Amino acid sequence: MHVEARKKPAPMVSRQAFDRLRVEHLLSGAFDTQLGAVATAIILAITFSHEATAEIALSWTLLVMLVAAARCGIAYRYHTRDAGAVPIGLVETRYAWGSLAAGCMWGAGGLLFFSSHGPEHQILLLMVLGGICTVAVPMQAVSPKSLAALVVPTILPGTLMLLAQNDVHSHSLGIIALIFIAMLAVVARNFYFTFTRGMRLQIANQGLREEAEKRTGALEAAQQQILAEQEVALQLFDYVLPREALNASNINYHLSPHSLFNGDLLLVESRPDGTQHFMLGDFTGHGLVASLGALQVINIFNSMTRKGFYVDDIAAEINRKLNEQLPPNLFCAACLVEIDHVRRNLRVWNGGLPSVYVLHGHDGSVRYKLPSEHAPLGILGEEDFDRHLVAISLDEGDHFVMATDGVIEQIDRDGEPFGEERLEAVLNATRDIHDLTQSIKDALEEHCVGIGQTDDISFVAVQPSAAAVTEPLRTPLVPELEQQPGAGSWRILLELDAATLRHINPVPLVNHVIHELYGQADVGSEFEVVLDELFRNALEHGVLKLDSGLKRSPDGFMRYYEERRRRLDELQDGRIQIELRNVVGGATRRYIELDIIDSGEGFDHEAVMRCAAGRLAADNAEHHGRGIALAQELCEEVSFGQGGRQVRARYLCNTAEVETDALPDAATAR
Repeated sequence: MHVEARKKPAPMVSRQAFDRLRVEHLLSGAFDTQLGAVATAIILAITFSHEATAEIALSWTLLVMLVAAARCGIAYRYHTRDAGAVPIGLVETRYAWGSLAAGCMWGAGGLLFFSSHGPEHQILLLMVLGGICTVAVPMQAVSPKSLAALVVPTILPGTLMLLAQNDVHSHSLGIIALIFIAMLAVVARNFYFTFTRGMRLQIANQGLREEAEKRTGALEAAQQQILAEQEVALQLFDYVLPREALNASNINYHLSPHSLFNGDLLLVESRPDGTQHFMLGDFTGHGLVASLGALQVINIFNSMTRKGFYVDDIAAEINRKLNEQLPPNLFCAACLVEIDHVRRNLRVWNGGLPSVYVLHGHDGSVRYKLPSEHAPLGILGEEDFDRHLVAISLDEGDHFVMATDGVIEQIDRDGEPFGEERLEAVLNATRDIHDLTQSIKDALEEHCVGIGQTDDISFVAVQPSAAAVTEPLRTPLVPELEQQPGAGSWRILLELDAATLRHINPVPLVNHVIHELYGQADVGSEFEVVLDELFRNALEHGVLKLDSGLKRSPDGFMRYYEERRRRLDELQDGRIQIELRNVVGGATRRYIELDIIDSGEGFDHEAVMRCAAGRLAADNAEHHGRGIALAQELCEEVSFGQGGRQVRARYLCNTAEVETDALPDAATAR
């Protein structure tokens, strides 16, 4: 959240603090200047002793020394006892009286040692008195009354004596003395203003330094508290984030956060039918803020996958939640992938991430490049969201790679990003999937040497593998009970029109209801396989009239699903009815009878049944025609009616595990 910072006013300078600095400057050189004044007085008395008696010169010198000592005493007392205890104004007044006494002594000296007979004598005396005043300006200009108390009594008596003489030279020297006094006043005034500005800045800077130190201490304490809280939050986040599925033998990945929290998210989960779902996400920003939406995404992705939803349904639901609950500047660029390891089918939804690469199994070169076709999750409203997938079929050994933009946007010393071309070069040069992650890491480190990581970096490589199916196709044997729950009679009837078929996949919903009625252990994961296969058969071949022959070409699977998407978007007329019934056969045998009726034109189901019964899945190199055979293998009975528009399947609950090392292949159901 952006909070506009308020501009704070400059700190006010305390008058007391300023006066204290003035007085400290006034007294700082008292000892040195008074020592110099005493030395000058002695030299002056000796030099001009012929103008006065020795007693007068000695007395004057002693008085100057006494005044100098008094002024030093004021400074010494302030530094040792009066600082902070005596008001600053009182200390300044005392020193001003001392300056007045010193000025009177020097003025008296100008009268005592004045000579009316020689201009050289007058000039020398005037230079000495002027020097005393000039030296006093830098020290005493900070206190105008102290400076005036010294300068005026020092210069004015001698100046008046010069002006009182009858010769032109004396008059000229008197006028020069008056000009000198005026110039000293100007210099003292400028020095005072310069000192004032400097001291005020010094006081302000000192206040700012103290404020900065105070805030730095507060920030350090807050940072320590935040780090401690982040450590706790990170432990919670790691606990919630599932990691076990990432350890599958067919997955190679690399996650490198830019800060303590990773804005990137890699999730893996399997549907009940064994289809594996992947999600690679990149939230805006870094750190804890970037992880705010992650918990919601994890929950939706895992729960919907386990319930059997497809990745387009999952993407739509995540988008809806993020759009409703997160601020507009926080969204998630994501890629969701659905991979059927048995059929080697791949379906991809890419919203805002770099291209997904499908690599040839024989040499690792790029076979397909699937760029982003959608907006990131959380930006669009539910009505504007596009859930369409890109679907392709994989050959033996093919694998795919997806990465966040932290990979391609990592810069070098010249600011040049790593880019897709370098990534593709690494992919084309690496044949074995197990070497991919290390090759990409090495290339990134070589590119950004001396710069360091500038963003979260995540990438994953996955190869279809039957061993990657985390849930068996058949569930283990469940012991039979004398009193089976859910043995009462029930019937579910669901009728879907064209508008509903365009947007709703009923399979996970129906499967959820069945599990509520029976329980996950009683029904098992294979019932959803039956329901899914027969429903898709009715939708794709009955209502949409798709020809499975499209899948025979190298890119046929992609063309097939593109045509499926187009026909589904344009569907205006069509209907599918799903009916499920609970059938009790004896004390312990329970069945689910499934009827699916579509509004299509029907097909030669007898030929399809003969083909399904006579072929083995291991011998089927096609990317289609397995649905009926799979349903026959999993059910006690599969039959067709109404010219192929109706299919009925009887599924036995609590069934023993059946060997499924090789499933029979099936010809197309339409």
